[in-house]
Amino acid sequence: MPRLTTSVTATSSLPASNPADVARRVAFLAGAGRVLGSSLDYRLTLQQLAELGLGVLGDVCLVGLVDETGERRLVAGAHIDPAKRPLLDALRDLPVTQRSQTAEVVRSGQSQVLSEVSEEMLRAGLDPAAREIIRGLELGPTMVVPMTVRSRTVGVLVFSRRPGRDPYASADVALAEELAGRAAAAVDNAQAFAETSHVAHALQRALLPPRLPAIPGVELAARYQPASQQMEVGGDFYDAFTVGDDRWGLLIGDVAGKGAAAAATTAVVRYSARGAARFGSALAVPSAVNDALLETEDEDDFCTMTYAELSLDAGGVELCVLNCGHPPPVVVCSDGAVRLLDDCQGSLLGQFPDVAVGSLTCRLGPGDTVVFVTDGVLEARRPRTEPGGDGPLELFDEAGLLDALRAAAGSSADEIASRIEDAAVAFAGGRPSDDLAVLVVRVLDGE
Repeated sequence: MPRLTTSVTATSSLPASNPADVARRVAFLAGAGRVLGSSLDYRLTLQQLAELGLGVLGDVCLVGLVDETGERRLVAGAHIDPAKRPLLDALRDLPVTQRSQTAEVVRSGQSQVLSEVSEEMLRAGLDPAAREIIRGLELGPTMVVPMTVRSRTVGVLVFSRRPGRDPYASADVALAEELAGRAAAAVDNAQAFAETSHVAHALQRALLPPRLPAIPGVELAARYQPASQQMEVGGDFYDAFTVGDDRWGLLIGDVAGKGAAAAATTAVVRYSARGAARFGSALAVPSAVNDALLETEDEDDFCTMTYAELSLDAGGVELCVLNCGHPPPVVVCSDGAVRLLDDCQGSLLGQFPDVAVGSLTCRLGPGDTVVFVTDGVLEARRPRTEPGGDGPLELFDEAGLLDALRAAAGSSADEIASRIEDAAVAFAGGRPSDDLAVLVVRVLDGE
């Protein structure tokens, strides 16, 4: 059979046909839209799309993408015969040469319709291993359609019927091109989201200490979880750092907002606090942070914060706590007694020239633990169970925190931090509505 190659101009509308055929194609595109909108994992989405196309656009569907180096690789594939699925798995990520039909479609941005996949084409476009796999797939009439978005071809869709079947008509190509355009947009969005998410995660890591300092006779542990696991930088933060001989600064807080603005505010707070603690006194920290926030151009730059300074002396461990509108720390004594340090409250920072600071100093003995949390822990919300979401609002609150601490009595600082995080997240049904941070300080037994 002679090979027929034609170019078909992309279109966003389906050619006229009988009403039943039009309805079937519209329903197919509606199903494809649901698949493409179901996930930001584009490889999974394209695999589901390939399977959706079986029986509608062909007996075989292959999806190839162009990577950042310009290489074209198969990332998804489906076959009407389940026995041939292993061939598709073997074909994944094998490179395609510049002389292949798919390479030509990528270069030109124009669809190609083939009456058959000839041996000549296989030799020109594939290495020996890939050629053998393609032969096993038994491709007949085939169309190769570009996936184009914003004038850039990001990949191709390949649909093929069994040998001897009718060649593809213009209506088939138009449907495939409509599908390819939607798939290209979904891939572009997913890749952009992945890049933005990577930047957000890198920024979030930069706003938290890479490691906690080692303090003789004291354990430190921390947990942080953003409400969004994808793109948004959270507003909660913690820090721990050396401020002098036998003195360490402990910081936890919550800045207003989320995203880039919150990240900038967090950086201002953390480094203002560090500078004031290292070159001044503990009491200078809230004032330094407050002044730094007032100097920003955004009047909504404010935060709650607790700064604590831990000192080692001949008598053991002393903790000076300065609270600025933040949830109070909790002390868990070695005998299991639990108490809130709620007699040191102050005003939030970044709103008024003069800042009110709540302060207290306490001594910690062997086995004593101090726990600092953000309101993301205390305000974790239990999912509503009433129809329409109108049931009573339940918060994790201080009662949930104290229950978690009692359950973790005698545990290490790391275990206590994990218990609090796990309990709050579980209370929220696995989907906390706000960021949460936990910082735990525990004096080792026998020190």
